[in-house]
Amino acid sequence: MKLPNSIDVSFELVTPAYAGGAHREATDGLRPPTLKALLRFWWRAIHPELAPAKLFEREAQLFGAASTAQGLRLAMQGPWAPLRTDPVGQYEPDFLHVYMAYGPVAWDPHSTAHPRRAHGASVLKTPRIHPQQEVGMRLYLPAGSSPEGEADLLNTCWALSAFGGYGSRHRRGWGSLRAKCNLPAGLSDPHAEPSAAAQVLRDGLQQILGGRDGLRSRAGEQEPRHTAFSIKSRLFVGRTHASWHEALTQAKDAYYDYHRRLGAEHRHAPGAVGPDHRKRSSWLAPGKPVPSDSIPAGSAFGLPHNAQFSPPGKGPTVHVGVGPDLSGRRASPVFIKVIGNGKQFTPVVLWLPALFLPTSHQTHVSVNGGAGRPVQYGGDGGIVRWLDGDSSLNPAWPGLQALEWQEVVW
Repeated sequence: MKLPNSIDVSFELVTPAYAGGAHREATDGLRPPTLKALLRFWWRAIHPELAPAKLFEREAQLFGAASTAQGLRLAMQGPWAPLRTDPVGQYEPDFLHVYMAYGPVAWDPHSTAHPRRAHGASVLKTPRIHPQQEVGMRLYLPAGSSPEGEADLLNTCWALSAFGGYGSRHRRGWGSLRAKCNLPAGLSDPHAEPSAAAQVLRDGLQQILGGRDGLRSRAGEQEPRHTAFSIKSRLFVGRTHASWHEALTQAKDAYYDYHRRLGAEHRHAPGAVGPDHRKRSSWLAPGKPVPSDSIPAGSAFGLPHNAQFSPPGKGPTVHVGVGPDLSGRRASPVFIKVIGNGKQFTPVVLWLPALFLPTSHQTHVSVNGGAGRPVQYGGDGGIVRWLDGDSSLNPAWPGLQALEWQEVVW
């Protein structure tokens, strides 16, 4: 029975999730603290109209803060089935995993685990949870929450279900989540019919945010200071597929092919290099880079942005990151998501541009492990050209719509 000031939500994995646990070899599954953090993130994303001070105040009222009460509380609702997982050390048979899940999955050139490769295999470094696993949660709102607060939280559940994921590399489509709950009137579950995702997402954003053009006046600026929807946000929906693997592969093909045009083809074939590769190559000369340089266009997709020149493990390296020691990070503003119901699956690409870095932080480049040298942020043109096309690349990049992605404008 649903209690006052509570919401029952079931979270289901649409794609496999790379999620470690207290012990490296195991996973704790879908954990309440992590799900609460995801809800907090997407709550912020659907509130671009709030100035920072008001944002923190409203967030603390709902989610809690060190200076306030606990706020929103999540409790697991059983019974639930045992987790089905893939263990650390398991190999992967295709390139989708090693490219889109690099980090949790690594390339081991010395492994003979792959039955069809004499040398090398993609190996899991983090446990992976199988898709179509589900956990029930009861979300307890803070005492005294208003009906408007409950509706706001349900809007947040919809946004997480529409665009969010769980675990490592969730911004690259892994751990895509479906949230099942009693949504407010006018909001529909985008996973119920993935082939209609474009219309459902358009209608949902219109109801929660209003028209995209109106976000300019509400936020007071084109780019919010935190990751949130704005007038510059872009949304694309791909073809509907029969499996999550096919849907995520459509996204991988677009992401990988564009970055190869910016960088270099396999083994850096002579002549097959792009502007990012040429820039990084120029920094290998003594005295480079200089502060007037700008970071590679691909760095707009997130930092650190590392490049290893052939041969693997022996060639020179160029690393782009945040701060002189490159220890800082800048999460990708591009979210890849798979919407699915077990029978149909549709990939989604969402771009939420925001302030790239606080004014107190700066991007740096390290060559061959040397000291970081400052460079300028060159803007988000690399992402815009990925979405819309870039005829200056060789071969030219056609943009997502030419590759059967539909832009959704709300």
